[in-house]
Amino acid sequence: MKSLKKALDLLEYIVNHNNSPVTPSEAAGKLGLDAATCVRIMKEFTKQGYLEHVSRRAGYVPGPAVFTFSDRNYWIYGQIIQAAVEPVQTLAHKVRSVVNISVLYNNYRYILYHYCAASGRNITLQTRYWHDFYPTATGRLLLSTVPEATVKEIHAIFGIKEHSGNPVDLTAFQKELKEITAAGYVFFRDPATRLWIIGALVRPEGFPPAAIGFGISGDNCEDALKATLEAAKQIEDNLKNPALH
Repeated sequence: MKSLKKALDLLEYIVNHNNSPVTPSEAAGKLGLDAATCVRIMKEFTKQGYLEHVSRRAGYVPGPAVFTFSDRNYWIYGQIIQAAVEPVQTLAHKVRSVVNISVLYNNYRYILYHYCAASGRNITLQTRYWHDFYPTATGRLLLSTVPEATVKEIHAIFGIKEHSGNPVDLTAFQKELKEITAAGYVFFRDPATRLWIIGALVRPEGFPPAAIGFGISGDNCEDALKATLEAAKQIEDNLKNPALH
């Protein structure tokens, strides 16, 4: 199983490398793997179409098989992405920020889709995070949907910290999570960045909980919160009625 984890970690690293080629030596250094092992894994993924070999000097990029898997709209997460694209883009332009929709799976927060209003750039590659539950809107929201035992497990494995790196009091945080569950949204100012962090839960029947979130500057953010709640409702409606998207 260790060899399988190495292969999957390597594939994930290349897929999430901002469309730039990755050499075996670079991947080995970043992931703590043996360079020869990376070469063997990359060659096998290339045979299967998951990677494409650009050149010996440049390295490897994601292959067509990766993208055919990611474009399965009947797949439950693919349906969430499809339902979220228009509401997330609309919200991003209203708040002039980068908005993402994320889910929690096996203690990891995955960004399914995000859109930047300034550049018009959107990404649908699944990116894994584990260190930013507390300072992010989607991190807090998603933790509010799981049992306390899961929150304790995440805290034990990764720690739950502020942007500054200071640890968060778990008891107080669990109390806050109950309040978030009841409210269905978060609205707070990050003391390190001074940004207002805003987000809302998306809880469609028959789908795993998701959350949308972003950060903005300024002091008048009530309209942004209202728009966020409207976007979350629109995503839920889209998932209930596929004809709407």
